[in-house]
Amino acid sequence: KYSWAIYIEINNFYTVTVYEKGAEVIRMMHTLLGAKNFRKGMDLYFARHDGQAVTCDDFVQAMQDASGIDLTQFKRWYGQAGTPELTVTEDYDADSEQYALTVSQRTPPTPGQPDKQVLHIPLALALMSKDGQELETGRAQVVDITQAKQRIVFDGIKEKPVPSLLRGFSAPVKLAFDYPDEDLAFLMAHDTDAFNRWEAAQTLSGRVIKKLSDDVRQGKSLVLNTYLRDACEKLLSESATSPAIVAAALALPTEETVGEAMPLIDIEALFHARQFVKKSLAEAFESEFERIYYNAANQSDDVINPDAMACRQIKNLCLSYLGSLQSSQWETLGYQQFQRATTMTDTMAALSVLTNIDGEHREQALSAFYRKWQGQRLVIDKWFTVQALSTLPDTLARVRQLTGHDDFEPSNPNRLRALVGAFCLSNPVRFHQQDGEGYRLLADYVVEMNTRNPQIAARLVTGLSRWRRYDAVRQGQMKSHLERLLDLPDLSKDVYEIVSKSLDGDKTE
Repeated sequence: KYSWAIYIEINNFYTVTVYEKGAEVIRMMHTLLGAKNFRKGMDLYFARHDGQAVTCDDFVQAMQDASGIDLTQFKRWYGQAGTPELTVTEDYDADSEQYALTVSQRTPPTPGQPDKQVLHIPLALALMSKDGQELETGRAQVVDITQAKQRIVFDGIKEKPVPSLLRGFSAPVKLAFDYPDEDLAFLMAHDTDAFNRWEAAQTLSGRVIKKLSDDVRQGKSLVLNTYLRDACEKLLSESATSPAIVAAALALPTEETVGEAMPLIDIEALFHARQFVKKSLAEAFESEFERIYYNAANQSDDVINPDAMACRQIKNLCLSYLGSLQSSQWETLGYQQFQRATTMTDTMAALSVLTNIDGEHREQALSAFYRKWQGQRLVIDKWFTVQALSTLPDTLARVRQLTGHDDFEPSNPNRLRALVGAFCLSNPVRFHQQDGEGYRLLADYVVEMNTRNPQIAARLVTGLSRWRRYDAVRQGQMKSHLERLLDLPDLSKDVYEIVSKSLDGDKTE
């Protein structure tokens, strides 16, 4: 019944899911009940239980009693593991002017729960016309999905719309809808929901990167998708009025995010494809990125408010794109920002760009940062991390060198995560380099930390847990290190659980 019951070591239960799912379930209740009823529920909850030790059932009951909305089916979210999948199909009858969406839900089996119950899922949606407006009949609304298969019908639809689904990320589910590239570009440029503009951008750019990675493997010439290019141009034209949305939408998905849709992850092909997309967009809109950069730079300063933070976000995104061109002009701009920065946000953004350019300012900036902040331990963690995340070919060698630095203390969990953890868990192209030395680095530190800090050792070893998702050479290398760890005579329960389940094929996420 309880998902924690399948764990050998309870510390392995406390992944990010434990924290994020709880927040998402409460947010879904807010969506289902509406702001007014949710507030009534909170007031009743505190009136009933202030000062008491309470349960999730007590919270849900207060929400149900205050709103009058039955949440019996909704409570299944608390006892059922796994991420639900919503598959949506459409059909449009021009003669009857009727548009319909068919929604099917399923939750894949998980250890200890092979059979799943139907959940109560709030699906926020709208229908968009070709001119970028919400249709009157299909205005933004929340539909209660309570059946395994459910049909939603809209009448009076004079032309086939583009559906905007799961608006505001109304439920923590995986959505499957067969959007053509043209419709994703349309939503990316015109959707009235900020989350869905970002989601459309992530989906389209991820699809483009995946297709280009196939071309890389086949030795074909790479050509940027015109739908993506045009949608990015439209987004850039809105940078002055919606800088935060534009910056978020133009941030490309990572190689590993794109790789989730592939049977085997070809990290090198994905890296080259992603770099091609970023550089192609930078070349196409170089003057626009420069213009937006300087406009935002004049407004951000060191003020801490949403508008100034959004300006810094779009400014630093532009700097990242310009830096991908690897020219001395934009390297100099990055170094100038580093020297003049009055916030850590701008400092780290500039330093990140510089550590990915093999130029004269890279070492100058890193040395200056260390001299300024060497007395601040948490800030120096950032110094280690920014170097560990560089995509330059010498990064593994630099990480090994940094493990000998006077300020590197493997016994300090934050410092170990900042350098070794960042490299192994967040720098896929260099961690998965074909010689397998990244895997060796990780395994060596798992061995070292196994008895000293089993919890951090178990977190590190997750970098090897998905070994079956890579090519045969990498599979063999990762598996051999897992087997080496399994043979340790004093293997901790924390590490044993992750390693043994990885080798057995169980999911450890």
